[in-house]
Amino acid sequence: MKIRTAIVGKLPRDSRYTSSLRPVLLILFAGLAGCTASASVSTTSSSSCAVDSSVSCSSGTGWSCSGGAQPQDSNTDLVCSTDGSGDFCCASSSCSYDSTVQGCQSGSVGYSCASGSAPPDQADATLVCSEPTTENGADAYCCFTNTTAASSSSTCQEDSSVTGCQPGSYGFSCTGSDTPDMDYSGITCSTPTSGMDAQGDAAMLYCCTN
Repeated sequence: MKIRTAIVGKLPRDSRYTSSLRPVLLILFAGLAGCTASASVSTTSSSSCAVDSSVSCSSGTGWSCSGGAQPQDSNTDLVCSTDGSGDFCCASSSCSYDSTVQGCQSGSVGYSCASGSAPPDQADATLVCSEPTTENGADAYCCFTNTTAASSSSTCQEDSSVTGCQPGSYGFSCTGSDTPDMDYSGITCSTPTSGMDAQGDAAMLYCCTN
């Protein structure tokens, strides 16, 4: 937003007045330039995202953003997955986007939830969220968007019942011969151990990081 400033009235033509006013005018214009820049940055940031019905979402509402903006910047009650090109699918959640969450790797996003409440991926199934850490009395998660389309024969799923995974990592269970890194994008997994999945079925259990 450009701000045009007009100084009302005419200055005397006497060079003595003009010379004495010149430093004052320079200071005034410098101050106005700083205010204009600040207002411009704020306006751009707050208007970088908008609801977009052309974005196809299996659940939630489609958003489009420009630059590095994301819908959660100004709507902290949203949980969003992204395709990486500026389009998002967002759902309302009791969890809040939190850029201060420690340990989130590139490509993952931090969320804070009330202690013991449902994690962000309960609101958006395309998200994969880590085991929580406790920060300032809240459960803190790092979540990433799974961009791999699992095949119909996939048997792996994120499984919060897997024990022994470090905070910030992701528990998975697989009942077949496939592994989590075959069905989910951008993760590296531990050597599996045998056990039971959340449904009580025999499975191979993994702890994975992204």
